[in-house]
Amino acid sequence: MWFKNLTVYRLDTSWNMSAQELSQQLEAKRFVPAMSTQSVATGWVPPRENHDTYAYSCNGCMLITMRREKKLLPPKVVAEFVKDVVRKIEENEGRKPGRKEMREIKENVTHELMSKAFAIKDDIHAYIDPKGGWLVINAGSAASADLIVNGLQDAVSGMPLSFLQLETSPGVAMTNW
Repeated sequence: MWFKNLTVYRLDTSWNMSAQELSQQLEAKRFVPAMSTQSVATGWVPPRENHDTYAYSCNGCMLITMRREKKLLPPKVVAEFVKDVVRKIEENEGRKPGRKEMREIKENVTHELMSKAFAIKDDIHAYIDPKGGWLVINAGSAASADLIVNGLQDAVSGMPLSFLQLETSPGVAMTNW
């Protein structure tokens, strides 16, 4: 596994949780697959296969992984099923459903289809260097990085993080080179 997109945070060097303690904290918030009615589920998983530790430690640094599962339910599919239900109501009862009833039909159809929707799993990896004071997240978007940061702060109380502030932006530095 290579880190391709980095989001870097500063970690206060006074933070001194061991890998075993961190693993126990993360295990309490472990990943549970989405229920039939949920569209998204997140949680922590072991970063290495065939290991049951949630914080893999090597040379004083720790590797952690958050899993996100999203269910795919395209709006067009929902619209088609809603249209079929409305057509049946019109044929059987000879009336068009009102706004409130249409909303209820859409909610019921979405709820019914969610259990059959495809689930896509995505793992987001992060590297913690407590001695150097770094949290490095392999995330191409701010939303994915925020997911890890919020998950860490939820699982580990008092984790002191701050976004890395640079004197010169990487774009300007590379242009000057």
